[in-house]
Amino acid sequence: MKPPLHAKRLRALLRQANWRDEQLAVEAAVSARTISDIRRGCTRSVRPATARCIAAAFSAELKRPVTPEYIAGDPTAEH
Repeated sequence: MKPPLHAKRLRALLRQANWRDEQLAVEAAVSARTISDIRRGCTRSVRPATARCIAAAFSAELKRPVTPEYIAGDPTAEH
């Protein structure tokens, strides 16, 4: 089974930021379990508020915009 797009994108952004799940969880004020579930593809979707928090954390760390739509797996979204 193919992992969801949001899981692939989260893994790629974690690599770019050189972060582990726990560090993203702290920076985004989201539980480490939530980050882990998204990264492993255990969730069918990402809640909008969670996507906004994760996007803001990556935007600050990577010094470039990362949109909540990109985090949520919108196939038309760019980061």
